[in-house]
Amino acid sequence: MSWKAIITTGAILFCSASFAQEDIVTNGAFDLEVPTNGSGGGWTAVNNDGAGGWRLKDENGYFILNSNGSSQSDPTIEQTLVGLMIGSEYLIEGEYCNHYGLGYCDAAAFSFGVEVENSVILELQYSDGCPNFNPFAVSFIADATEQTIRFSAERNGSDCDYAIDNIQVTSLEMIFSDSFE
Repeated sequence: MSWKAIITTGAILFCSASFAQEDIVTNGAFDLEVPTNGSGGGWTAVNNDGAGGWRLKDENGYFILNSNGSSQSDPTIEQTLVGLMIGSEYLIEGEYCNHYGLGYCDAAAFSFGVEVENSVILELQYSDGCPNFNPFAVSFIADATEQTIRFSAERNGSDCDYAIDNIQVTSLEMIFSDSFE
């Protein structure tokens, strides 16, 4: 292995270690149970039916956003982040996959969404079917010390349900300043 590869690998591992330490989401890996509808395990879920909700597979949790397909009731899950620094940039990352397939799903619709304080900051189309989770990432600038992040499925009149997992929110300023000190 060359010195360049060793230094690059070390820098990636160092940044990844800093990144993981700064996560401010509670239960982003869904290791703790979250109610299908209601609050618990760090999250509040709304408009999910019996086919949605928290699941545990091989000791790994995830959450399915699924409702009955009504365009007035997109299934959501949210969490209020605290201790944010106003004016700082934060990165929301996670993984998502279409849980029940294309039977009711319009693959062209922007059916998965990420919001901060009721403002949509990311909409995505159909992803691979589970268990193949696909990554997503989007950033936002905090304009308050507490802000709510929300994930939704079946957006824009679609009936595409999604499983989500490994949700993280990190301060980009903290990551970069820690990496260069």
